[in-house]
Amino acid sequence: ETSLLRFEAPPPQPDRDTAEALKVSATDTQVELTWPSFKLPNELASKMPSFLTTPIEYVVTICGTNGETITSSISAEPTAKVKPLLPSTTYTATVRGRWARFGDIRNSQGEALQALFTTAVSSQRLVAELSMRFQAGLESSGVRPAIAEFPIGGENPQAAVVLDLDPYYLGTRPTHIQPSLPVRKPTAP
Repeated sequence: ETSLLRFEAPPPQPDRDTAEALKVSATDTQVELTWPSFKLPNELASKMPSFLTTPIEYVVTICGTNGETITSSISAEPTAKVKPLLPSTTYTATVRGRWARFGDIRNSQGEALQALFTTAVSSQRLVAELSMRFQAGLESSGVRPAIAEFPIGGENPQAAVVLDLDPYYLGTRPTHIQPSLPVRKPTAP
């Protein structure tokens, strides 16, 4: 009968002796994270000094405001760039260490570095553009179409736009077409 030998080692830990923590640099659609290298737990360093040369991997997880995982990745260096993210959105970044040769993501439950960040307002100007079509035969008459352009989102996402279009802007209304809206004659007193 064979017996399985289970090997467990505590995961690498953030160096709490340094004043550095998880640094975040966010733009409108991405975030760059940097952190100090994790270190070997003291109890493991004294028992197995050969672990000092074991490579460390970092599990980087980005979560949305309601706790759902947006993305998770593994980095061999103490830095990561995550994209694409939504502009003007708050996220939580978590970094945990694991041994490159022994652990998997499920076993990366040691201490973690964590930061809350908000991406910047979009640097792109989103607009909606509406234009009226030419009536048949007016394309060559030199009449330019009316174009309405208004911002979407931006600094005042609650803004409303009312756009009244005259279907006969580029020409006269034919006499044989009746208005499509119901017209009520005023009543006499």
